[in-house]
Amino acid sequence: MMLKKLLNFKNLFFNKVINLCTFIYTLNSWKKRLIYILIDSFIAITTVYLSSPFNINQNQSFINEFNLSILFVSQLILIFTLTGQYKGISFYQNSSFFYALTLRNIFLVLVLFIESKIYFFNIGYNSPTRYFAILLIMIVLTTFIRVLINNIVVNLQIIKKNKKENIAIYGVDQYSADLVHTLEISGKYKVRFFIDNSSELINRE
Repeated sequence: MMLKKLLNFKNLFFNKVINLCTFIYTLNSWKKRLIYILIDSFIAITTVYLSSPFNINQNQSFINEFNLSILFVSQLILIFTLTGQYKGISFYQNSSFFYALTLRNIFLVLVLFIESKIYFFNIGYNSPTRYFAILLIMIVLTTFIRVLINNIVVNLQIIKKNKKENIAIYGVDQYSADLVHTLEISGKYKVRFFIDNSSELINRE
């Protein structure tokens, strides 16, 4: 029973992800940028939470963690935008894109580490181990999310390309045969059956 619930949850989750990616794919470039900024911001907040066990100082207050999250998200948006992360946004990324993404994450965490030394930001003490954990988690999550979206969109494109409209043809003669040939060449239609008023052709293949 538990296994069935887990499988249903997995199917539901992946269906939601596919629907989300399909929705994002139909948006214009500015809306896609906004979606990616929101996704990266969510990743940044999640990273701060996941990295907390790696901090030597276990007495961090909620205010310190909240300030760290706000600072991290604001720096992410600023650095990613200024370095062209969201410029000419596309679902299709090559190896150079992920190399640049890794460099941006390294620069982002380095800036955060330097800013943590400034008391004004009030993010408490965070050990170097935590910043290293933040870097690794950011690289893994940002890369994984983009690979996931890329693969889903590519598969959707393949499915859309292979999807053919079912049609029926009235009449069984040479003209119908020529029409079938033309439709097959176009690759957009699939002839499911023929319609004719001749009783002699019933069930004929």
